[in-house]
Parts: sequence; structure tokens; C-alpha cells
Amino acid sequence: MAKNEIKPVQANEFGKLPPQAVELEESVLGALMIEKEAYSLVSEFLKAECFYKVAHQKIYSTIKELASANEPIDMHTVTNQLRKNGLIDEVGGAYYITILTANVSSTAHLEYHAQIVYQKFLSREMIRISNDVMCMAYDDKVDVDEIMSYATKNLTEVSNFNGGSILRMNEAVAQMIKNVEFNSQDKKLSSGSLTGFSDFDKRSGGIQKSDLIIIAAESSQGKTSLALSIANNISISGDALAIYSMEMRAIQLAARFTSFESKIPANEILYGKFNQSQFHILDSSISRLLNSEIYIDEKSTSNLDSIVSSIRSMVKNYGIKGAVVDYIQLVHVSDRGMNKEQQTALIARTFKNLAKDLDIWIIALSQLSRDNTNPVPSIKRLRDSGQIEEAADIVWLIYRPEQIGKNQFPEPFENHSVEGTSLNYIAKGRNIGTFNFISRFDKQTTHFFESTDYGFVPTEALKPRDFTDKPF
Repeated sequence: MAKNEIKPVQANEFGKLPPQAVELEESVLGALMIEKEAYSLVSEFLKAECFYKVAHQKIYSTIKELASANEPIDMHTVTNQLRKNGLIDEVGGAYYITILTANVSSTAHLEYHAQIVYQKFLSREMIRISNDVMCMAYDDKVDVDEIMSYATKNLTEVSNFNGGSILRMNEAVAQMIKNVEFNSQDKKLSSGSLTGFSDFDKRSGGIQKSDLIIIAAESSQGKTSLALSIANNISISGDALAIYSMEMRAIQLAARFTSFESKIPANEILYGKFNQSQFHILDSSISRLLNSEIYIDEKSTSNLDSIVSSIRSMVKNYGIKGAVVDYIQLVHVSDRGMNKEQQTALIARTFKNLAKDLDIWIIALSQLSRDNTNPVPSIKRLRDSGQIEEAADIVWLIYRPEQIGKNQFPEPFENHSVEGTSLNYIAKGRNIGTFNFISRFDKQTTHFFESTDYGFVPTEALKPRDFTDKPF
């Protein structure tokens, strides 16, 4: 068999002949073997699986193999390569290759014929996906969110099979210039979603579309608080976003956001008895929240397929710019055969691919493994999988010494007060580099916010400095 074995075309269980154009397949293959430049005209959209006959799939794969090796493509080279791969008898012998070329009188309509072959393939794929969805729907063991995610994912892949992903450099440069012009407008500082932390936003232009941002820390360091603080700041700028929490209900999330605005602790909002003055503060602080475009899907479970399906729906129905998932280690995958590390790797890759596919950003939270000898966070301590780091565009680590009874930041921040502050490590920054900066943290409202008297320090230029003359 060939190196990349192709599955045979499945029979239709309804007794109907699957969409096909075998004669045109023959015409296309014949044209590819008699016209020198023919392959380049169809290779962008025509794949081996587009052919209905398995023999034709194998012949086209052989033509592709020759093209990849910059070898000439004609009746003799294709026959020799098929023989070398042990496929010549499976495709009908050398005689069949001769017949394919002999029956072609002209290559003038090659692209038109190839497009018909391609359209027939898409029709067969639609039938296959529909049959799969129907079988899954009849299976009581399959969750409905998994079915919806499968259908959406596969239909999207079919629609993007020839998605025009190839750009010439002049098109890419035109997009870049457009982005520069947008960033230079006075009405908005950046094409990204602004986090509210100027040290980060100035360096990155905000959180950009297609980015996967991992916020990581040990337990109780404030991962959720930082993510919600960023989400609140992004919503202030007018961008729509969605939040998926594995630990908090919608009412608890609402209390957190209200706490940011009102300065009333979230636990008091949830469980306290308000007087008239507090009601007035609460009423005046929620007006912006009532008009914000923050969406919470309480029906979405912790299942990965459910979250992916919901995010796709949020983009379509509400135009969200991004999503926050809290947190990776609590997300479940349907494949029980995977160990925890493999599951975590799959989740990280899925979120990155989803962000790129939908052109949104995704913030996903992650635990860090504990290190009792050195509590300072490190990207190497991302729990369960080193592939989280690989999938991420940005890894944002949090360190609050005050929370664990320490009274000093590491260099070059050792002279900076740890009280009510946090050290933020941008430990990985695709396109923006790595740097560190201080932010403030209000324990009462669990709110991270801007520290205006301290700028970022690039990690490549860290030098001890004295900050004793700059108290909070």
C-alpha cells in the first residue's frame, strides 16, 4: 500500500448511489498526465479523497508524490511510481493508465471538470456527516453537546476545505498596513482588547485575535480574580466576551463584577443585609454592568465539546471578541482512554485552534504545580502538560508573596512592598517578548488593578533597582 493509505469509499446504506462523476475523474487524471502545468492549477483545492473511485485516489496520490519531489508527471513516470509503490495492479495495471491519457483530447476544461469532482466530494461529505450525527443521536451514551460539537466542527471543516487560506505576501502586507492604520487612530489605542494594565497593553497592543492566553498560578494566588479583572476592563472598552466557570454560578460571577465597581466585598453582596446607603451604592455601581456585553452560559457543562459548541454559538449570536475558561484542569474530554496529561494537551490545543478558527482570543486558566522549596512561579510548573506552554501565545504567571506569608519579591523587586500587590510574569509572549510588572490587588474585592507608579521590566534587562522612594 502507499505511505498514506486511503480509506475505501463507503457504500450508501440507503441504496442510493453516492454523488459522483467518475468519467470526469478519468478526464482530470488523464489531463494531469499530459499537461505539464496541469497539477498546479488544481492542487490547491483537489485532494485524493475528492475522487470517488479508490483507484483514482491512489493515482492522484501518486501524482501528488511526484509533484512534491519535483519529478515530471506523465504516463510513464506515474506508471513507474505506482509500480514502485506496489499499487500498479490495484489501479488496473499500466493499461488503465494508458487509457486515461488516450481518452483526453484537450486539457482546456481541466479546472471546470476538477471543480465538479470537488463538488461531488463535498456532497458525499455532507451525507457522511449527516449519517454520523444521526447514529450518534440514536446512541443514549453520547452527550448531546458532543453531537452538536461534532456536527459543527465537521461541517465547518467541509466549508473550509478550500477556504482560501493561501495569501500572497502583498495581501499579508496590506493586512498589516490596515492594522497599523487602525492602531494609529485616536478613537482607540489598539486593535486588541485592552486589559486595563498599561504595562501589558503598551507592549502587546492588548489581547489580540486568535491568541490563547494562559493565566497560571498556584492555588489561591488569584487566577480567577485576575481573569475577571481583565474581563471587566475589556467590557468597559465595549468588547463582548463570554465566561465559562467550572466553580462559580452566574450569581457569584455577577457579585464579583459588582464588587469591582462598588468596592463592596462579593461575600457581603451575596450574603449580607444591606442598609439604605449600601443599596444606593449598589444601585449606582451596577448601571454600567447592566449594559455590558458579558455573557455567561450556565447550561454549558465542564465537557470540552460543550464549551467549544457554546463558544461557537456565542460568536455567531452575540459577536463575542473572546472567552474566559476557568480552568483547564477542570475541563473534561469525552475520550476516557487518555491519561490526564494527554487530556490537558488536547484541551490546550483545542482552545488554540478554536481561537484561530473563530478569530477570537481565549483566556484559559491553569494550575501550577507546587514547589515548596521555591514558590516563585515558573512556566515549567504548568500542571499536567508541557503542551500548554507550546499551545499558548502568552503565559501570564501571578505571584503574591503576601498570600503565602512571604515578605519579599524576588530581584529586581526585592525592595518593593508585597502588601496589596502582585508580581506579574509574562513568561511567554509570542510577538511581544517576556517582561514583568507590578499590579495592585485589593483583598476585600479580589480586584487586580493598575499600579501607576511602576512600569514593566523586560526580562532580558533585569537589574536590581531601589524602589524605597516610591511607596504605595
